[in-house]
Amino acid sequence: MMEGHHSQRVFPLIATDPSRVTAMLNQLTDYLRTTQHTLACTLHALSAEFERLNDYLSLISVRMGPRLTCTLDLPDELASLPVPTLLLQPLVENAIKHGLESKVAGGSIT
Repeated sequence: MMEGHHSQRVFPLIATDPSRVTAMLNQLTDYLRTTQHTLACTLHALSAEFERLNDYLSLISVRMGPRLTCTLDLPDELASLPVPTLLLQPLVENAIKHGLESKVAGGSIT
């Protein structure tokens, strides 16, 4: 999620873009709070997994700005499907870290 080198990217923003840093810290707090409760369960509904994924993408979107676009679409018939907690987040994190983050133009997660 937020590794040590990410904080090095955030510190310079404190002076130049404090509202962006505030938004990122609020997103991080929300993400950590909801993830902590999620980890107590081994399975949860796919809709809950999508909610956590949306929280994660909101946090990363603050850092990447317009270089990251996201579209999450969960069919209603799959919303209650039980899945392991944090099943999708590591996949999306790796797609961003190893695919989109280094691209100047960024990209999209769908």
